[in-house]
Amino acid sequence: MESLLASLPAVVGKARNSGYKVRGYISVVMTDPFDGRVDESRVADIASSLAGMGCHEISLGDTTGEGDPRRWVDLWSAVQRNGIDMRTVAVSV
Repeated sequence: MESLLASLPAVVGKARNSGYKVRGYISVVMTDPFDGRVDESRVADIASSLAGMGCHEISLGDTTGEGDPRRWVDLWSAVQRNGIDMRTVAVSV
């Protein structure tokens, strides 16, 4: 994951310098089919990294469809504590 994140600033920067808006997607934010429950703080850290790269919106995807209302509140709280403007957060379920 870290090597992927390390490669993104150049891509995001090039897109933004060309006039494009960039949306950062984080999939599997609730339960990973291989590793189980996903730590909200890890998702929040990745969201912060994407925002820091210049993504204008962060999309959080419950790819496996296992999120429940309480887990979503916990995740949103973690993302917000990391300084992400929640008006820039999208959710896909």
